[in-house]
Amino acid sequence: MFYLSYSKSYLLKAGASEQIPAIILHPALLQLKEVMIKAKIIPIRLMKDTVEFNTDSYVIHDQDKVDDLLKQLPGVMVAACAQHQGPPKCADRKSKSESGPEPHY
Repeated sequence: MFYLSYSKSYLLKAGASEQIPAIILHPALLQLKEVMIKAKIIPIRLMKDTVEFNTDSYVIHDQDKVDDLLKQLPGVMVAACAQHQGPPKCADRKSKSESGPEPHY
């Protein structure tokens, strides 16, 4: 518990007996200012056979394309022909009807 500070001066004369009154300390209410807790976002989560990327930890803008995000991911290379390569498979920009089932990474 904290108390408000208190100070008072007394002038004591030699040979005189004076009684100092009791000092009453008043509790101070301690109120903290707003506290901001900042934590780093974990960009990659490795599971048994899956690598999960948290896109919130990468810088992307409203006008960015998927390519702009993929270029930032470690281990993923974006080829000039717009193929996205990441271990162990490759996916391209063909529509689902042209390419068949979607590959799983």
